[in-house]
Amino acid sequence: MKFLILTLLFNASLFAQTNTDLLKKLVKNESHGVVIMVFDTPTSKNKFAVEYVFPEMKLKPRDVLYFYVPEEYAKLNISRLGFSHRQKGEFVERDTEPGLTSALVYSKSIPGDEYRYWGGPSSGELGAKFAENSPYPEYDGLYEWPKKGHHGLRNSKKIFELISANVIRLQNLGTDDVYVSKLDFGFMPNIPAIEKVHIFTQGSHFGDPFTMSGRAYGGGQNHQGTFPDAITLNSKHEHSSTKLPRDFTVSRNKLFIQTPKKNKFSFIEIMCGDSRPDRVINRDGGYGSPGNAEVSVSIENVYSGITRTLAKNISIPPEGVVMISEINNEIKLEEGDRLVITNKVNKSTLYIMAIRMGFDDLKR
Repeated sequence: MKFLILTLLFNASLFAQTNTDLLKKLVKNESHGVVIMVFDTPTSKNKFAVEYVFPEMKLKPRDVLYFYVPEEYAKLNISRLGFSHRQKGEFVERDTEPGLTSALVYSKSIPGDEYRYWGGPSSGELGAKFAENSPYPEYDGLYEWPKKGHHGLRNSKKIFELISANVIRLQNLGTDDVYVSKLDFGFMPNIPAIEKVHIFTQGSHFGDPFTMSGRAYGGGQNHQGTFPDAITLNSKHEHSSTKLPRDFTVSRNKLFIQTPKKNKFSFIEIMCGDSRPDRVINRDGGYGSPGNAEVSVSIENVYSGITRTLAKNISIPPEGVVMISEINNEIKLEEGDRLVITNKVNKSTLYIMAIRMGFDDLKR
């Protein structure tokens, strides 16, 4: 009985700690690597996402970076996490001394096994991703945590429980140096007052808004890396013959969406992919040569010309859902406002299978 009471008191104390307290504690008690930097001030953040961008930093094997998760996201469940990294050197077909970047999410949601790593495909232990030898950083996205699941350090069995995020930890688990320059992470959005869903590729479904249960991609790997009837954004040619909703307009690499006035924009989810439709088997064993699409999202007013950038140069997965949210919860939409989705010029084609948008009324 005494042991039970002490355990309850310990757990209550743990849950009472702020993310700042936890960050300090974890850094102080780090015993599996060398902490070389602690980041506690995000470069940018919006309603459901946080980003850290910093000058490229060398991580020697076992080196560790810690990142603070702002307190206002404590009650939200993590949806995605990603980082930009690379090795420096010439490309080799088989790297005998790889650099491997592992991302761990410390979550109080799983008492006793708080450190979690992504349940999707990886290149090494603890979900580590291989850092390519490249002149430019490569972005590795760990998307759809509720759908892909996650593992614990103590119990490696994959589970699909929704979890919060309190602290993020990056470590080089490889045998060569890794150079890191960015970390970002996003959370599941709240249920909006107004929801608009548009499906272009038949068989695409966003699924449950929280668990992602039932989420399905009509294109991508289900169609040998192709995206039937998707909206295509490419600076080199016009869009496909896909029938567009009345409020949608496509001009080469841009998609314009008129927004409902007198509401507040909350988020947009873009079900998309950028694998090339050549049906070849790529290095990950899937269909399609890897693409390099990069998406930016903004809200612009056609009358005033005022533009508000919500996200810039987001790397796209071969297939997945990218979620962009509002940066200022107090701004209401005006006459002439429209969402602009832009695929960067001279990048591979972006294929949009479906779009889900959320808007809040003025009272929320």
